[in-house]
Amino acid sequence: MDAGQHTTRPLLFWSTTLRPALSCAPRPHRETRFGTMAAIHPTSTFRRGVPAGSTFSAEEIEMPTGSRAAPTATLLAKSKKTAKALAKSTELTHAQALERVAEDAGYSSWRELLRACESTGRTESVKDDMPVDPELPPDFDNTPNEERSTEELDTWWDRPFAQTRSDGTFDVRCLEGGAWDRATFYGTADTLEAARLLAKTKLANWQKCRSAPTVFLSGSEIKLIRMPQRPDDDAEVLYVAKDQEDATRWLEEHGNSENFKE
Repeated sequence: MDAGQHTTRPLLFWSTTLRPALSCAPRPHRETRFGTMAAIHPTSTFRRGVPAGSTFSAEEIEMPTGSRAAPTATLLAKSKKTAKALAKSTELTHAQALERVAEDAGYSSWRELLRACESTGRTESVKDDMPVDPELPPDFDNTPNEERSTEELDTWWDRPFAQTRSDGTFDVRCLEGGAWDRATFYGTADTLEAARLLAKTKLANWQKCRSAPTVFLSGSEIKLIRMPQRPDDDAEVLYVAKDQEDATRWLEEHGNSENFKE
């Protein structure tokens, strides 16, 4: 198997060491970096369920009112910031803050907003000008993903590229977290058109898997989270379950329950 190719593993409940267990990802050689469990974006000043005396800045809370907010990367980023501030400044849990922000943005749930933003991102992820034989940064295939600069991640994360082989075919690769220190190998294509199609299909499948709910245990808590989508991102709490039965119910309602085992 080529270095960087995806392997398949069953998803397991996380241990208290919080080690990732994505079914479609090879188990990383290093621990995944976790930051604050982040969240979503709203459309109006929060009122419902906010304790009296709570204060927020206009930048954190005020959102355009009216119809559903367009699902964009900006919406997702502002939503995360707002939900985080809401959870810290009120009695709401982080999961409840996510739901509240999503509702105020015009969505039925945080999961719906998240899926909408992910879908938009996938359609924009593979451009027609997919680089062919690009000049890559030094040690591109020998650098832990968490040590890459923001500039490098902005340029190459989730951006497939092709490299010409001696026989005129094209190797397709992409830096997207499938391998811990290099670009993932997607396969070889006979033409650039086939290379673009291969890249689009492989990346979309991986992004769907990477963004699927993941379960971990932290003391007595069972949390359903979305793993960081790039090395400098944060994990997102989607739901805090009362017990394993509640976690299973949530997974069945939101799909992906077949990907989790006790």
